[in-house]
Amino acid sequence: MRSGFTVILLLVCVPALLTSTASAQQADSLQVQQLAQNQFSGAASVEALAQLLHQALQQNDFNLIAKHLPDQQAYDQLFLMGTAPTRIALADYMPAQVQQAMHRNFERLLTEALVQETDWAQTKMGHLAYDNSAPLHADAIPVQMTLSAPYKEPLTILFHVGRLENQYFLLPPLQIISQDMWPEEYR
Repeated sequence: MRSGFTVILLLVCVPALLTSTASAQQADSLQVQQLAQNQFSGAASVEALAQLLHQALQQNDFNLIAKHLPDQQAYDQLFLMGTAPTRIALADYMPAQVQQAMHRNFERLLTEALVQETDWAQTKMGHLAYDNSAPLHADAIPVQMTLSAPYKEPLTILFHVGRLENQYFLLPPLQIISQDMWPEEYR
């Protein structure tokens, strides 16, 4: 009786195990193909990063932007190939600290909006200003994103974007700024 139960159990479990193993291998090979195709995990444009940041704030979900922070390899490339201001900006952070700093900054934005009684879910993305004449590789570009909310003054968020091989990464700081802090040409 026991051996019959074992045979039935094996007949049911082994095919399921083989199927899940094959699925895992297919997922792994797909991930390898994606990594080979796109060496870095940044976004395709500054606009795409801004939209992701806005969505992350609306949904209170840091994970939406976490994959667009530089990993060790991207950080090293940005640091080695970057302009002097980029290297200076990155020198304040080690790669793991970039993630921590951005998470702290993200939480601070959420808190500041509560103090100002702003509902992120009601905000709409407005003006996006940045210098797109920066070199193709490894430059930290300051970006100003204006968000509007019903019955509130617009919020202006400042963040930096690192560009590397046509991929864009979020860099600290991430903060709400007042309009008078931004240069006239970006207003």
